[in-house]
Amino acid sequence: MKAYLLVMMIGWLTMQAHAQKVTISGYVADSASGEKLIGANVYDALSLKGTTTNSYGFYSLTLDPGDVDLTVSYIGYGSYSKKISLEQDVFLNIPLSLDNVLTEVVVSG
Repeated sequence: MKAYLLVMMIGWLTMQAHAQKVTISGYVADSASGEKLIGANVYDALSLKGTTTNSYGFYSLTLDPGDVDLTVSYIGYGSYSKKISLEQDVFLNIPLSLDNVLTEVVVSG
């Protein structure tokens, strides 16, 4: 009985040590111009993990395999949301559209 428990415990520890991570990465850019967006927020609502894009508009987020509820946002742009099932590394470029349309303001004296 003790040998059986020992084998089960070693098996469980081995599985934990080999638990893989997967990475979702890519670029966040303006959908019209293609200009990379620096400092955009990339967030997974399920794992509560996130990151920001670097000075090249590149992001990389390493997570456990499984479902991801990815949200990308940037000031002045509409947010992007996508549900993904991650089983392997994924490269995903994300275009964001401007969302700062203001109505005309008339100032008279």
